[in-house]
Amino acid sequence: MLIIGIVIVLLNFLVSLGCGPQPPVGNAETSEIQEATPQNPLEQVIVPFPNSEIPDATWPSPIQPASIPTPEEPVGVPIPPVTSPPPIEPSTDAAASVTSTIAFMDKPLQKYGVYLGSRLAIDFSLQDDGKGGVTTFRLESSTGGNARINEQGIFTYDASSGLVGTLHQFKLIANTSDRELAHDFIVEVHDSSQEMVRIGSYSIDPYEAVISYSAGCEAGTYYSQVKGNDDLPADFPDDVGTEGNTLPGSTRFYACSLPAVLPSRGLTLVQALQACSNVGKRLCTYMEMLEACAEAEAQNCNWNGGDTIPTGSKSNCAGRYQVYDLLGNIKEWTSSLQCNPEDVIECGRQCRFLQDEKWCSDTQNLAMLVRPKSLSSTGYLLPGGFYDVNGIDYASCGGYAYERVIAETSSEAIGMRCCKD
Repeated sequence: MLIIGIVIVLLNFLVSLGCGPQPPVGNAETSEIQEATPQNPLEQVIVPFPNSEIPDATWPSPIQPASIPTPEEPVGVPIPPVTSPPPIEPSTDAAASVTSTIAFMDKPLQKYGVYLGSRLAIDFSLQDDGKGGVTTFRLESSTGGNARINEQGIFTYDASSGLVGTLHQFKLIANTSDRELAHDFIVEVHDSSQEMVRIGSYSIDPYEAVISYSAGCEAGTYYSQVKGNDDLPADFPDDVGTEGNTLPGSTRFYACSLPAVLPSRGLTLVQALQACSNVGKRLCTYMEMLEACAEAEAQNCNWNGGDTIPTGSKSNCAGRYQVYDLLGNIKEWTSSLQCNPEDVIECGRQCRFLQDEKWCSDTQNLAMLVRPKSLSSTGYLLPGGFYDVNGIDYASCGGYAYERVIAETSSEAIGMRCCKD
């Protein structure tokens, strides 16, 4: 018995030193497509397109417009033609660069989503290896699409054309001073117009938008829905896209038109423009929202509830075309600008948020935006009212009353939705 006891003590001692049998660690190799969902979206902006689908929802069918009176449209900035966005330059902001960087050694095959008419940009730059070597990048293979990689490791993909659902596979090679890294990934092309309501020559989202960091718009990926919680990260700042402030990560925030979710709030004009662009859409004009609002009645909408409610939850707050919450709930940005005749300088400055320098420097163009001083100050039109009690002052489809605010405004009462030609 004494001998057996000694043997047991020796075995326990060996196990404590790590010499005994260890639990299995599993197989690190896999050929399946894997997701890389971030634990905290503020720490990883670039997120693979998840495999799960959007929750089932009944979308309004496209409805052809009936004949309705067409009131005179307030003059606004013409919608710019749809063109390819300018090349994205690497950010000089250290914090933004870190949040956009992907360290892709030993990464599984990943999938990213992009919408027709938009651009995907991913920062694949590597951290300094400490040896002073220059990292070079190249796309070794691809299966189509307008894709390129620049010297700084920023990958861009323009989805100007192609078939919806098309999968393009890429292999990115990075050479450092002493090693070569490879990253395989897939880009899938989506079409956001399938969920829109068609009215004449344009389409409009049936619901106010919620901003998501996932192209699939899955639950748990949304931003800025609650009062006092502007949680949009550094890659999507209030002035995104202005004065060269174009961050690769900004292409990964999507305007999702979904039922039964709280709409995003506190967005500036340029954030709304970028979010629509990322899904191949644009901001609506005042006139388009006026037409879509036809026959909606304010008493059926959320204009005195004290806060936003989930989109579409007031089922009778929709007019002829079944476009919800155009009255009440939350104000919505439009691309229509009106100017006070005494604010010529401010009119030109506001114009540049939507049009280029040449157009906005033309006095004849600016003259088209001017309205009598008695109307209001310079600003973009926000029609339809909102959830607070005084929102009823603007909750009308007849004259479709509106407020004017400057592009930099970020208010908890302002949200957005998108349109498309």
